[in-house]
Amino acid sequence: MMTDTQTMVTIRIERTDDVPLTFRGRRIACDGASWYNGHQQDSWHTVAVYETEAHNYVLERTFWSAWEDVRNTNAANRHESSADLLAALRAMAKSAGQYGGQLVDAIYGVATWLKSLIGPNEYDSLLELLHELGCPEAAARQNAK
Repeated sequence: MMTDTQTMVTIRIERTDDVPLTFRGRRIACDGASWYNGHQQDSWHTVAVYETEAHNYVLERTFWSAWEDVRNTNAANRHESSADLLAALRAMAKSAGQYGGQLVDAIYGVATWLKSLIGPNEYDSLLELLHELGCPEAAARQNAK
């Protein structure tokens, strides 16, 4: 998990099956790992959030695969507000599919960095969803309340 606090720079995100997304901004949250439940995985997700110079947000999701016959993919979309960003994170979590655990955990990691941006009530609501989807860290946070 990491954040970048550098000044705004030009960022170009290559997107699978779409034109690149170019903007001035900075990365404010990123999470994802090839290790899950103590094991090296053959495929995994990373999730990153950028704040743009225009004060909106970009949510990027990358799928990585170690298999030669499986294509890495990247998607990124601009969101006008923190509420739109939160809605996109929720939709991403709900659509996690067969890679649910890894992707949900990456969303949890990003959410912890964004807590002050999305607000405590919305953060708790997102944690509840991630808990329901099986994220152990979110479950531990919810149970600690």
